Amino acid sequence: DDEDLSLQWMEKHPSLCVQDRDPGSDGLGNKAWMAMWDFFELPYWYRVWIFQELVLARNLLLIYGSESLRYEDLETVCAWSRRVQHEGPRQLYQLPRPRSMSDAAWKAATGPYLDWYMINKITLAKKKLHEPARRWNFLLICRSLRATDPKDYIYGLLGILEEGLEAKIIPDYEKTVGEVYCEAICHWVEEEQDLLFLYLAGVGRFDYDPGL
Repeated sequence: DDEDLSLQWMEKHPSLCVQDRDPGSDGLGNKAWMAMWDFFELPYWYRVWIFQELVLARNLLLIYGSESLRYEDLETVCAWSRRVQHEGPRQLYQLPRPRSMSDAAWKAATGPYLDWYMINKITLAKKKLHEPARRWNFLLICRSLRATDPKDYIYGLLGILEEGLEAKIIPDYEKTVGEVYCEAICHWVEEEQDLLFLYLAGVGRFDYDPGL
């Protein structure tokens, strides 16, 4: 509702409302909003092993130096940002703009600047983790992740793909990439009884590997 999209709460946080930097080419003229933009762009969120750790964590607390942030609070901010970006354009003109909010801060708060894409994927994966079926579809959800070794696109997700999968697929970095993927796909077909993965056949960043 309109109350959920309201920006009035920002008046209690002046640092979110001022223009305190040159907008430059990025268009963000506010240091606080720029810091959030940088936070969401960190390579950290795209690492395969990090993704699995975040999904499996029961009580997740993000710590940087002397600062800490509960993941639930981060989710709340991202959910609000999604609503503003997706539903807001139809309603924001009806909402009162905080009197103290600069043009730069208004643009940052209501524009498509915060990239909550990976946070959304982590949240989605956490929910699906408790669904007994179709967990192999995590491989489709996770195809935008990054790993130094392509074998880790399988090995780095064993803990969330299938109950007890770690006992069935033993990480062996002596195998070729092709052998690792063939083994994983065999388990997919056996567990899910579908060929959904075929719609991505031939699409990816491994076509240079002689083992595929």
